[in-house]
Formats: sequence, C-alpha cells, structure tokens
Amino acid sequence: MAQFDEQKENILGTQIKMDVFIEQIKSVRRTGKDNAKLILMAFGMFLVVVALLYILLFIPLFKPFVAALVFLALYFSMKILSVQGIEYEYIITNGILDIDKIKGKAKRERIASVNCAKIEAAGEYNQNTHISASFSKKFVCCNSDDKAYYIVANDKNHGKVCIVFAPNEKLSEALNKYLPRTIGYKLFKGE
Repeated sequence: MAQFDEQKENILGTQIKMDVFIEQIKSVRRTGKDNAKLILMAFGMFLVVVALLYILLFIPLFKPFVAALVFLALYFSMKILSVQGIEYEYIITNGILDIDKIKGKAKRERIASVNCAKIEAAGEYNQNTHISASFSKKFVCCNSDDKAYYIVANDKNHGKVCIVFAPNEKLSEALNKYLPRTIGYKLFKGE
C-alpha cells in the first residue's frame, strides 16, 4: 500500500504536486463449490491419463503419440490446478480507479478502469436491490461476506458497469476525495 499526495519543493524552490497512487490487494476465499469443482477437475484429468496409459500399454502402434498426449494431459492439469487462487487489485492513480484480476499470482487481467469524478452512483452494496439494476456488466471483486460497496460508472471497454468491491480505509479516503459532489463526500468508510 502506497500513498503520495503532498506538495514538495524542488531544488529551485517551486512547488510540485505529487501524484496520488494507492493500491489494495483483496484475496478471494474458495467456497465449497470451488473446492468441488477442483476435485472434479483433478479426478477427470486422472481418468484421462489412465485411459491414455491403457491405450499406450495395449496398442503399441500409437506409443509415441499417446506418450505425448499423456505428457500434455499432465502438463495442462497442473496448469489448470495452479491458477485457482484469485486476487483483485484495486488501484487509484490521480482519480482513476483500475481493478485488476490476478489468477494464480501470475496472470493479470484488467477488469475495469473508471474515472472517479464520473461515477454515476455509489453506496453500500445490497445484493437484493442490485439484481435488477440496468448496466451492461457487473463485476463482483470481493468475498460475499465482506462489507462491500458498489459504484456505477462508464468503462471504455464494457460501457456502463457496476463494480462491487471492499475498499480498505486508505482506498476509501482516496475515493471520497474524487467523488462527484452529487454523490457525497464520506460515502466509503473502509473495512
């Protein structure tokens, strides 16, 4: 977590405004449904490898081909099982909120990027009232039991989006600075 928002004097004595940069990483816990999917995937891959080994033993003509398939099946099963951990990174840089999804601590994907000054609606998230709201995409970037907030804004890639997330105190303070006056100043309270 980093924050830079102050004025400094350079060597010549002139004021320099520093950039605002705040980040937060939110890990998503696995549910029982996720664990069941993981077990079923591992069992399915095991069955594929056993079937390929059976073919390898009893049909000698295809040995090199089947050996390569066994290797590929093992490789991809390990690859699939290794990217199960999901984290979300919330980043505010000079009034732009970026949310990235990180899979397996290796693969990063930008989910949304919104200008905080152009947020249309925001508040505490209530799943029952936000089911039928109109937006093109809804991104839930936190655990279901977190104290969550939502924002509705336009994203250049997805159009009007609803982002559900759980900001901590520092991120909440930064968001409150950039919110439009029509929404309010102290909306986000943090964890």
